Amino acid sequence: MASPIFTLDARNGNLYFTTSIDNEITIFNPINWNVIQRIIVKHEFFKALDAIPLRESNLAFSGRTPLYSHNEKILKFDSDLLGLIYVKEISEAANELKKAEGKPYRFIDPDYYRMILFKNGVQLQGELTIPSGLVQMTLPNNRLLVKASIGDEEPDYIPYEIWEIVEQ
Repeated sequence: MASPIFTLDARNGNLYFTTSIDNEITIFNPINWNVIQRIIVKHEFFKALDAIPLRESNLAFSGRTPLYSHNEKILKFDSDLLGLIYVKEISEAANELKKAEGKPYRFIDPDYYRMILFKNGVQLQGELTIPSGLVQMTLPNNRLLVKASIGDEEPDYIPYEIWEIVEQ
């Protein structure tokens, strides 16, 4: 399924928009809907849809979990940083093996999540991973709230971590 992904910049009111299968982030002025900027995204692990023709029948809900890579969340930080989180693809065989072994579903497994950072509309080199959990939201001063993964045990509380993005 193709779904919209967006966030609003609280400082200037700009709307950052993409879809779950897009390789571009569009920045709009939501007052007049003028396009301010288009940012091209180069995903490291976004190859699964390359060979699939984009037709409505391919994007319809099939009742099965999508195995292809897809964008998950746009993050707007305090500074000129922008982040895009995506889930990388998994082969059908690997997915079946994970299910048979009772391993975590890939949408709760931090190993499948990647974050791409952009500064002033330019993609920074490399992709980040947060091996301890899943990003929930941005916090002031270029920080992230991360819901920590604790494995199969049932906790009495949900642990969170705070990570900081340090610009170099």
